[in-house]
Amino acid sequence: MRSILATLLIVTVGAFAVAADSNDPVAVEIVQVVHVPTTDGDPVLLDGLFRETVWDSAAYVVVNERTTLRFAQYRGHLFVGIDCPEVLAPVPDIYLAYDSSTLLQIHVSAQLGERVHFPHRPGFEAPRFVWGETYDWYANEFRWNSPLTDSLVRKAGQKWEEAMKTASFDSEGTEIQILRTKIPSDTLRFRLELGEGGQYDKPTIFPKETNLESIDDWLMLVLE
Repeated sequence: MRSILATLLIVTVGAFAVAADSNDPVAVEIVQVVHVPTTDGDPVLLDGLFRETVWDSAAYVVVNERTTLRFAQYRGHLFVGIDCPEVLAPVPDIYLAYDSSTLLQIHVSAQLGERVHFPHRPGFEAPRFVWGETYDWYANEFRWNSPLTDSLVRKAGQKWEEAMKTASFDSEGTEIQILRTKIPSDTLRFRLELGEGGQYDKPTIFPKETNLESIDDWLMLVLE
């Protein structure tokens, strides 16, 4: 994954920047438009390790010093990568929208689930997740050695967050695969909430200060 092509492509839109195909991080505050390339390479194994060559030519956006978003199309699928090897027990929620009236939320933790939001419908309340409901998409769950965690917490007296540093299986983040036919448009809006162990109530939000009431400032993905 780290052996990325040397060619650097930076697309600037106003005060926003998108970077692809580079080893060097790019200072990106907020991004408006990302052109998602169609790539070729090895079949993707959703294990959170970003080893396949598909990721090498993906467009990427730097969220902060510990998290990078990656986007690629491959053999009829959209791949979304949340590359965050230093984030403890990451729990991402991604939101996809084709217009402001209907928002799809995809959740990845130890369980996978999706739900649809209608933020402008009077009296709307988000439904509960039905765990395991993943229509036309999949992702690598967050995984850990449960007996080891219990031992470290109950017998060794460690806090859960400290135990997870030892008990978590190797992962550099989350790889999400979405069937292209699930996306009825060549453009869509994208938003990320990324929770971390010990502070799940204070997730990283990207683009910053966005919410579900308006998609105007969300990232725009153009599926070429």
